[in-house]
Amino acid sequence: MRKLRRVVICGAGISGLSCAAFLARNGWQVTVVDHARGPRPQGYMIDFFGPGWLPADSLGIIPRLHELGYRVQRLDYVDRKGESRASLPLAKFANVARGELISLLRPDLELAIREVLPPDLDLRYGCTVSAVRQSSESVIVTLDDGGSLEADLLIGADGIHSAVRELVFGPEDEFLHYLGFQVGAYSFHDSDLAARIGDRVAVTDTRSEAMFF
Repeated sequence: MRKLRRVVICGAGISGLSCAAFLARNGWQVTVVDHARGPRPQGYMIDFFGPGWLPADSLGIIPRLHELGYRVQRLDYVDRKGESRASLPLAKFANVARGELISLLRPDLELAIREVLPPDLDLRYGCTVSAVRQSSESVIVTLDDGGSLEADLLIGADGIHSAVRELVFGPEDEFLHYLGFQVGAYSFHDSDLAARIGDRVAVTDTRSEAMFF
C-alpha cells in the first residue's frame, strides 16, 4: 500500500497556492498556512506572460484570468503635466508573446488559483510556522497557534523575508543582499482620473509633488 505523502506549505501567495494545487493533483495531502487573516486584497498590476503561462494553462485557469484581466491598450510615458511624450501599443508585446499576455492584479491571480484548489485541501489563514524540527523520517512543523504538523516535505513560499528560511538556515542577513531598490504600490478610486487615463498605463520618471493628467 502506497504511503500518503504529506506537505506543509508556508505562504498562501501565488507560488504557495500553485505548489498546493499541483501537489494535491498528484496525490499529496496538502496543508497551507499563512500569517494573514485572509486572502490579501492589496497588490499591484502585473503583466502575466512567459514561464508562468504554461503552469497556469495546466491548472486550467487561463480563461478565468482573461475574465479577471484588464484590456490595456497602450503604455504612455508622460511628463509632470500628464502629457504623453512617447507611446507604445501593448498589442506589440502580445504579438511577441503569441497572444499569451494578460494584465491583471496580483490578488486576482491568487483568486483564480484558489478557485481550482480541491475542497478538502487544508488552507489555514491566521497562523504560520514558528519552529521546524527534522527527524530521520519526517519534518515536524510547530505553528504559532500552538498546533503542530508532521509532514514529508516543508515548502517555504513566504516571500523575500521568509520565516521558514530563517528557521532552517539562519538569520536573514546571511542570505539577503539589498540592492538599493524599493517598490511602493497602492490603489484608490477616482472616477475622473480613471476616465482621463482610460485603457492605458501611464508611466513617468518625473519627481514632483503633483502630477496632472
